[in-house]
Amino acid sequence: MEKKDRDNFDDFARDYRQQHAENIRITGADSYHFARAKVLQVRRLESGTPLSILDLGCGDGVVDLYLREAFPSSAITGIDVSDKSIQVARGLGLERVDFRVYNGNDIPFGPQSFDLVFLGGVLHHVEGSQQLRILQEIYRVLKSQGRLYVFEHNPYNPATRYLVKTCVFDRHARLLRASRVRRMLSDCGFGVRITRYTSFIPLQPFFNFLRKLEDHLGWLPMGAQYFIQAVK
Repeated sequence: MEKKDRDNFDDFARDYRQQHAENIRITGADSYHFARAKVLQVRRLESGTPLSILDLGCGDGVVDLYLREAFPSSAITGIDVSDKSIQVARGLGLERVDFRVYNGNDIPFGPQSFDLVFLGGVLHHVEGSQQLRILQEIYRVLKSQGRLYVFEHNPYNPATRYLVKTCVFDRHARLLRASRVRRMLSDCGFGVRITRYTSFIPLQPFFNFLRKLEDHLGWLPMGAQYFIQAVK
């Protein structure tokens, strides 16, 4: 089958959370845990002032559920190429969250529209040239000193590689090293402020005594995921 320039999640929109939870069951976490954890990482680095937030590749809107909780005074917009996922997201009934379908190429907002852009697990579903296009568009719609948070799977983690390989909606995924993402961000004009690795310790009860170490391991490139904060 010919590879598209981006993956469309219409086929998985209705039961995405169920399939994802089944895939990651060995970690001891459910699908909602990782969505919430990403938002908490962002909240720790942001003030409580009202923001205009864009969630690019919002999928079924679960991240926006947690963004709404973490940033209650902010205006949130979620966009995705999957029409069926947007329908699911709208069904959440979140206040002051605007969900829209977009074409995957042009973010449908003018320059300097947002204070913060959230890009969670999107780039590995997109072909190389299109990755740069997305980041260029994000740069365009961010305000001066606006922040971009990129979350991606870490290809150096063997458990991550296994889970991606066995996940039905990651069958075309191409994992990106943090160094590659940083290079693309710099090419687009961003200043890269933070790179941090996360999700080192499984959430199985047996590992509870180790979990307090997580906050001290962000420098080690062996976490299951990583995130990058970049500033315009």
